[in-house]
Amino acid sequence: MLFLSKDCLIEPGSIVFLRQQMPLGLGHAGWCARNIIGNEPFAVILADDMFIKDQRSCILTRMIQYFQYDINANVIGISKIEISESKKYGIVKIGDGDIVEDMVEKPEVSDASSDLSIVGRYILQPDIFYYLKNTEADKGGGNTVN
Repeated sequence: MLFLSKDCLIEPGSIVFLRQQMPLGLGHAGWCARNIIGNEPFAVILADDMFIKDQRSCILTRMIQYFQYDINANVIGISKIEISESKKYGIVKIGDGDIVEDMVEKPEVSDASSDLSIVGRYILQPDIFYYLKNTEADKGGGNTVN
């Protein structure tokens, strides 16, 4: 296990890989990287969502372009799916101004608010750690930061 002190400096633009020691959810995985991220926006790329020779393969590029337009934004990658597949994905409902109004992880088809799924690409602001710190674990123990 590697422990990094707050004075650990990583060169800007470096790519860092961390291993989450216990499967406690995406929020916990981000929490594990907080000392490396510091007070900078960061990208999260989930390895279980890979795109090859598909229009979605450049989704992170488009997200970065959007982020450069609004550097205070949190940006998530989304893609349309067949609504019958909603139980396999995180589903989002988008409101006015491309603002996420709702997110539900793997809803039943009857409870899915849209046909838009999260595709495992995020650009987040460091203030997400404030919210993670104040989020309680879900029923399965996920997203706990303690």
